[in-house]
Amino acid sequence: MSLAIEVVLLVTTVVNLGLALLVCSAYHRRIVHFWFALLTAAVSVWAFAIYRFLGSGADVVDGMTWVRVYYVAAAIIIYALLEFSLYFPRRIPVRTSLHVGLFVVLVTVIAMTLWDRGFIGQVVFTGGEHSVVDLYQPFYILYVMYYVLMMIAVAICFGYGIYENRHRQTQRFGRWLTILIVSIAISLLFGAWFNLFLPLFGNYEYIWAGPPFALVFGVAMLFAIVKQGILDIRQAFARTMVYVFLLVSLVGVYSAIAFAVSTFFVSTSQTASQTFIQLGIAIILAFTVRPLKLFFDKVTNELFYRDEYSAVTVLDRLRDVTINKVRVSDLAGSSLDIIHDAFHPKFASLYVQQGEQLHYYGGQYQKPTPTQQNFHTMFIAKLPTNYRYIVDYSTVDTLASDDLGHLFHKGQLGLAIQLLAGKQRVALLMIGAKESGKKYDTKDQELVESIAGELSLAIQNSLRFQEIEQLNATLQQRIDEATKELRASNAQLQHLDATKDEFISMASHQLRTPLTSVKGYISMVIEGDAGKINGAQQQLLGEAFTSSERMVHLINDFLNVSRLQTGKFMLDRRSIDLAKIVDQELDSLRTTIQSHSLKVRYKKPSNFPLLYIDEGKIRQVIMNFVDNAIYYSREDSTINVALETQGGDVLFTVKDKGIGVPLSEQKHLFGKFFRATNARTQRPDGTGVGLFLAKKVIVAHGGSMVFESVEGQGSTFGFRLPIKKLSQPPLENTN
Repeated sequence: MSLAIEVVLLVTTVVNLGLALLVCSAYHRRIVHFWFALLTAAVSVWAFAIYRFLGSGADVVDGMTWVRVYYVAAAIIIYALLEFSLYFPRRIPVRTSLHVGLFVVLVTVIAMTLWDRGFIGQVVFTGGEHSVVDLYQPFYILYVMYYVLMMIAVAICFGYGIYENRHRQTQRFGRWLTILIVSIAISLLFGAWFNLFLPLFGNYEYIWAGPPFALVFGVAMLFAIVKQGILDIRQAFARTMVYVFLLVSLVGVYSAIAFAVSTFFVSTSQTASQTFIQLGIAIILAFTVRPLKLFFDKVTNELFYRDEYSAVTVLDRLRDVTINKVRVSDLAGSSLDIIHDAFHPKFASLYVQQGEQLHYYGGQYQKPTPTQQNFHTMFIAKLPTNYRYIVDYSTVDTLASDDLGHLFHKGQLGLAIQLLAGKQRVALLMIGAKESGKKYDTKDQELVESIAGELSLAIQNSLRFQEIEQLNATLQQRIDEATKELRASNAQLQHLDATKDEFISMASHQLRTPLTSVKGYISMVIEGDAGKINGAQQQLLGEAFTSSERMVHLINDFLNVSRLQTGKFMLDRRSIDLAKIVDQELDSLRTTIQSHSLKVRYKKPSNFPLLYIDEGKIRQVIMNFVDNAIYYSREDSTINVALETQGGDVLFTVKDKGIGVPLSEQKHLFGKFFRATNARTQRPDGTGVGLFLAKKVIVAHGGSMVFESVEGQGSTFGFRLPIKKLSQPPLENTN
């Protein structure tokens, strides 16, 4: 084997192995990366196995091992290439069963290759420069058929991918894609001819010629990575090249300096001097590592990222815009200009969602055509808000429906980014393909995600600001109109309220005089002033007297409510014996108490202090508490009335064993016109003003209410009055 053949085979091995490692070192690895790495690694193993087979000479066992290796590697090459073609340049949706079937076929072919009774019989050393493999023809023909059928499938997949990809690729990208496909075709055809078909006829003289054509594919792929960012591994490739250049440079400089010094200045016998010189060279190299790395960084950036942007600078500019721009139009225009400066797309536009409407915004650079805008609008209408954040041309085929992919291509989009606030769509950013023809790589997508995060919040705030502006434009007018209406309504309500108070006051005064007369005449008849009456007549007259008395109390209550609302509620405080008043009120209710089959237990206290209170109003309070206890107590039960002094206060309580007050309604009990639900059922004719007035009277005297109740078990109503305060005569009537 000549030196040139050895060099070609080893270069093919190294280049393809480097490609495999390069793809594996990519920051983002996808399934297409795996199949490409497997493909290039198999090509590397295949080339190296041929190199070792050709160098095995008379060692038949070693030759047999390497011939099996390169036939297995060749089977893996065509299998990995077919899987790769299912994902590049376009993902072809196939069932999982197809992938499983291909793998089973591959395992079968490998087993047939490694089997002692497979198509590889033995390696025969002919004494010349090359060994010959004795093949078992029937099995080898099956191997050839496997390879040919896989080649046809690869051609179909690549053809389908190019056809379906024609709408989204730029002219430059399409040209590089064509070069890659042609290089793959050349490698397959010539590799199959020299390493598959010629050995079928016993010709192993040219098996070294297949790997150089595989080298064509490797070189084409390297240029595609550099120029177009194919497979999104340009960053890893650039980083690898920096360290390779740096290592080669350091080794070269070190070797050159060491050779020059040892040749011209230092004798080989001067060991100490050699050590000193080597130490000095090492120090020089240590100081030159960083400058060399910076130099190669600059060179590789110029080579790989000539039009590259700084993501930090882009985001800083965007943050300045989101802080300083308040209106949606200004924010959208400036943001799209920043995006254009970073990516140089054919167009960039923003569609802001406001309710059911979409509002289009474009920057100062080239804008999409009306036809493209129409496709963009239809794409947005069909895109689910819960789908993915970024849609690019490599993932559009996994969208929710085929219509979305079709609209994506028709709109000539490179990226479509959905701006979300929570689960709500705020806007959608549409970016066309790059003018340079390069694809959007991982770095671009990461920057766009950051841009989308900044923009979504800024646009949402701008929309809110816009809503506030629109609201402020009409708010004053609405306030004036509402104020005018409220003033008119308030004046009308005040007039109605005054009329109502006047009517209640007048009606109460007019009703109280005849009722007082009726009450007096009934009392005279009961007492026998008009002649003797029998028991039945006395009972009926007693009921009439009680009803008229209740009517007088009700009228007094309404009068007091009216006085409270008109500011005429006055206390006429005079020195009163409260114990005597309680006794009198209970005595006036004896007939009512007996008619309800109840008992009242009251022990009049002796030596009770005199208090300056409003006798009439306090009588109403006491009457109200006892009257409620009568009407809400069960028959044959006892009402306990107590009057005592306690801690400097007068404490009066009326305790019954009646229906009680529901817990949920107790907080409303002393409100005007409020009655508990069970009280309305027990006594439908109540007014709901008695307890309201009782509280007003007691509070006006400086006292407080006493109340406890358990529904179904009874209630305690009463009040506390301060003895010290009410023991002194008032300076004037209290309002």
